[in-house]
Amino acid sequence: MAAAESIIAREIRLARKRLKMNQAEFARAIEASQGSVSKWESGREVPRLEAIERISQLSPEFEAAIRRKGEVRIVPVERYVMDYIGKAPLRGFFMEGSGLHPYEQPLECHFLIGREWEGRSFEAFHMEPRSERERKNGGSKVIITATFGADDRLDDVGAAEYLVSLSSAERSRYLLVTPSYSQAGEIQLWPSSNLGRRYTLPIGIGNNGRPVDPDCRIIGPVVCTLTYPREFSPSSFEPTGSAE
Repeated sequence: MAAAESIIAREIRLARKRLKMNQAEFARAIEASQGSVSKWESGREVPRLEAIERISQLSPEFEAAIRRKGEVRIVPVERYVMDYIGKAPLRGFFMEGSGLHPYEQPLECHFLIGREWEGRSFEAFHMEPRSERERKNGGSKVIITATFGADDRLDDVGAAEYLVSLSSAERSRYLLVTPSYSQAGEIQLWPSSNLGRRYTLPIGIGNNGRPVDPDCRIIGPVVCTLTYPREFSPSSFEPTGSAE
């Protein structure tokens, strides 16, 4: 087993470097946590088949290498077997670093999601880009989060990205953050974008698996992101009136 682990670890590391990604970017691309990627590359853990399949889709060279070495056999699985339809109330929209503007009418999103999240409740948030450059690079996004309950710990959930709210006397700010793991195993939440880093320093995670900053609230782990064209606007979701 040790030899197999070292081969898989090496090929994952090579695949990530070919893609010119750091561990956090690679983790987001394959829907894993940065901590998991770190453990795979060090040989401390072996990824599950669904993770190996995602890496193979991202890097054909990785799939060819592990097939050639005979270490892992990838069995294709039809997508409908692995996914189910989730539902989430659309709470409102925000620009990164700004507060949430709730929708006046109740709205609901339906989306496909992996079965590992089945049974949890969800919320949806429309994130509006701040600048023309951001709109060109990706357009509006609807962020789907799983509810982060009172008993949840960030290190148990293990998502690649989280939506958090930072409160102050004046207002609340919504930001996307990514967990970062130190060599000592300590976790910090780093804003996912350069814009987010203007608003806050890294947020430490305490022994209870929650932010040490009392003004930071984890809305939930990001489990799905829906991207819309750049012309899309928050008002597109609002009802325009009753039909004739």
